[in-house]
Amino acid sequence: MKKFVFLVLCGLLFLSLTGCGGPIYHITNGKGFYSEGNYKEAIKEYEEALRSNPHPDWKWAILNDMGMSYYRLGEFETASRYLHQCIGRGTCNYNLAFIYYASGNVKDAYKYSLKANSLLSNLEIEGAKQLNINLRDYVGSMESIPSLVEIP
Repeated sequence: MKKFVFLVLCGLLFLSLTGCGGPIYHITNGKGFYSEGNYKEAIKEYEEALRSNPHPDWKWAILNDMGMSYYRLGEFETASRYLHQCIGRGTCNYNLAFIYYASGNVKDAYKYSLKANSLLSNLEIEGAKQLNINLRDYVGSMESIPSLVEIP
């Protein structure tokens, strides 16, 4: 009997996290729609994930993904609004820098690239290096903007 109760409780916990509208369910659906290029549907799923009171460690990732979905729709202001809510995470700062760069705001792109630089993991460094190269190309001089990411 104890084993049955334990299995039922585990099943309910699993459903609350992954099915029945839990945050993981909506995050997974959102990522699927995003990868298919269906950004409007991805945003709907991310909104549902936020409404389902996600764990704080997931909330920043949802905000980041919503921001990038709006970026893909060409809605830079809305994208930056979501990304500003997850400042303090390297990926969010990097993506915010990228959005500012894409919209022609090199000053803010540089500012958020510097913030991202101190927060990025080793896997994200390659993307930051590319942004550094793009910023340098944009201003037309290698000396105009100091290196954003030191190459080890």
